[in-house]
Amino acid sequence: MLATRRAYGAALAAMGDDERIVALDGDVKNSTFAEYFAKKVPDRYFEGRIAEQNMISTAVGLAASGRIPFVSSFAKFLVRGYDQIEMAAISNANVKLCGSHAGVSLAADGPSQMGLPDLAFMRSFAHSKRVDGTPALKFFQPSDAVSAFKLTELMANVDGMCYMRTHRPDVPFIYAEEETFEVGGFKHLVDGEDLVIVASGYMVTIAQQALAALEEQTGLSAGLIDVYSLPLAQPASILQIGDDCRGQILVLEDNYAGGVYDEIAVAAATSDFGVVVDGMVLHNIPKSARTPAETLALVHLSVADVVSAAQKMFDQAD
Repeated sequence: MLATRRAYGAALAAMGDDERIVALDGDVKNSTFAEYFAKKVPDRYFEGRIAEQNMISTAVGLAASGRIPFVSSFAKFLVRGYDQIEMAAISNANVKLCGSHAGVSLAADGPSQMGLPDLAFMRSFAHSKRVDGTPALKFFQPSDAVSAFKLTELMANVDGMCYMRTHRPDVPFIYAEEETFEVGGFKHLVDGEDLVIVASGYMVTIAQQALAALEEQTGLSAGLIDVYSLPLAQPASILQIGDDCRGQILVLEDNYAGGVYDEIAVAAATSDFGVVVDGMVLHNIPKSARTPAETLALVHLSVADVVSAAQKMFDQAD
């Protein structure tokens, strides 16, 4: 097991031999694991302290000089620099942002540290176009350490601003080391017959647990899709999978509305597929708890909640 935030730091350090790569962090490098890069190449690491706006502006300047800056802090703290992020998008800056401790899974640190509306903000830029017709921002949300490592490398090799969310808890490995990832991609992890669950980030692990519980407790056969990048390049492919699962798609997210659920729902509403899309997102301001499982239970996103929602969706489809 390994946290996606730690894999981000490992990937950043692995790219340290590339002199174009520089890293900036907002005084939490021991939590985002940007410290791996700072220890390997200290002359290309810049400590931004708790001045996220200045840090992002500095990164834009570094990008203008030909560097590839990776900027990390808690997703919650990057909110302070949304104006600077928008200015970076306007100038097509080649800045790579990483918001750690995203979602509610950080548990005991509490809601003051949780990045929850960031996905909606970043997705709005992902659906905006640059002059060359490409997305103003490419969004990534890895579900395990392998995907986090590979997506960090991918961000370094695509032109333009990128944003990646990482989470605090250790999670099991989902992907093999040789797995490949692409901008706007998703992975169809499990085939199902009765419905398909679409998840992203930490919620993919929760969805895996829910699939096992569904089969054991209800006998339902559910599929699973990991949406790791937005905007989706081929949303119709996900809708086709849902159509093959009795037309039932359930989306799981541990953030506020405006993310993957909206992505799938909009695609369905403008398609010819007769699918039903339901979503489980954060509707209440969360509280702190001792464990991720306890926090998810407080906001009605636990494994048991997913099982109940899936069963209800299946029953209503009859």
